[in-house]
Amino acid sequence: MVQEAAWNCETEVVAFRRNGGCADPLIRVSNTSVVGGLAAPRSEADRVPTPTFSTEFLVIMNRSTQTRALSINPAFLQEIKDSNLTLWKTFDRLNEACREQRPPASSLGLLVPLLGELRDALALEFALEESYGYIEVPSAVAPVNNHLLHDIRSQHCRLYLKITELAERAEELQFRGLANNDLGTLVAEVREFGLELRDHERVEADLIRCSGQMSPPRD
Repeated sequence: MVQEAAWNCETEVVAFRRNGGCADPLIRVSNTSVVGGLAAPRSEADRVPTPTFSTEFLVIMNRSTQTRALSINPAFLQEIKDSNLTLWKTFDRLNEACREQRPPASSLGLLVPLLGELRDALALEFALEESYGYIEVPSAVAPVNNHLLHDIRSQHCRLYLKITELAERAEELQFRGLANNDLGTLVAEVREFGLELRDHERVEADLIRCSGQMSPPRD
């Protein structure tokens, strides 16, 4: 039975030619084959010679899967936070609505739109942060607190689910009417959420500062 051979590009030799300070790929060759699922060197007769040019250099590129780790882009992360003014304006208005003494129906009428606005603002904030603020890098150059970074980023999902649940519950209370201490319970949970969000932002501000970017935590 004849087995077909497939060339394995796990490790390639890539030839480059210098061009005005840049490197242009010329040819990529491999001297490893896969036969029956096992890597095996080519025979001397079949071996592809490495090209030689007087103006080129060789770069060995390891194509095997590299372990990736999480890091941050402090400049982008800070810019995202500074640009989303709507989030913190809504957050402040929501805190004020929780402190004001109003008739229950009136208070709920303020909370419903504010919770919805905060949910949408956080969705935008977290999406931008995870796309541009948090980045994957080779593990060799990753920060030592990689597990901490994963924990902090994972808080985005939990916080968003929490604000979504609060917004939906407020809408439901407005639809079916308040009973017993429904409003008091909702307000208490909104305040608790606010503390969790502040803690999350404070930790991210610490990460930015540790990366050389000064960012005072929000009071």
